[in-house]
Amino acid sequence: MKKWRITCNLAVVFCAILGIVLNYLGPNTPKSTLLYYTIQSNILIAIICAIVSGYDLAKKSVPNFVYLVKYIFTIAITITGVVFNLILVPQLVEHYGSFSRAYGLSSTLVHVVTPVLGLISYLLFDKNVLKKKFDFYGIIVPLSYFSLIIGLSTIKNLYLFDTLDGAPTKFPYFFLNYIENGWFTLSSNIYELGTFYWFIIMIIFVALISVIIRFGQRKLTSWQSV
Repeated sequence: MKKWRITCNLAVVFCAILGIVLNYLGPNTPKSTLLYYTIQSNILIAIICAIVSGYDLAKKSVPNFVYLVKYIFTIAITITGVVFNLILVPQLVEHYGSFSRAYGLSSTLVHVVTPVLGLISYLLFDKNVLKKKFDFYGIIVPLSYFSLIIGLSTIKNLYLFDTLDGAPTKFPYFFLNYIENGWFTLSSNIYELGTFYWFIIMIIFVALISVIIRFGQRKLTSWQSV
């Protein structure tokens, strides 16, 4: 089992790094790539998977706090996969008229392959050592990112991102753009919904993802122990 865990974790590291490098080498690379949630979550999951692999290769027990960090970063990378494929891809297809810009090699690696492998790694190969009080710690990364982007957006004349049309903007994703959409705007068009409501949706969504993942891990752990 440990051999497969090492293989899976190293596959996560490889796919995340390859996806990030290809993203940087791409012709449409934004100037502030490191500030995108996708890149940050890929970096985080790659680091923690490398650390777990290091413990396994050294034949040492993985500390419980490392499992906790792995869980937090697994939630982060899972959110990357779900949000991109369910919310951002339709926007990209609507804008460009095809899936080609959404699912190039680098995009597929960081938005699909790495999230799937990261989730498999956690569910199948990580021990269920965390108490239930840690279930909602998965909100830490998304909440920190939200605070970072909102904080940066308050700096005058600082435009770190580009819209799909190439215009400078303060926001990497439309659902964070409180300047154009406001905080409390109600709209049937999700691209115009107020940022406050997206924040609430994020909290609920992350909590739901956390519960599902932890439930799945507990069930798989109990089945493996039979």
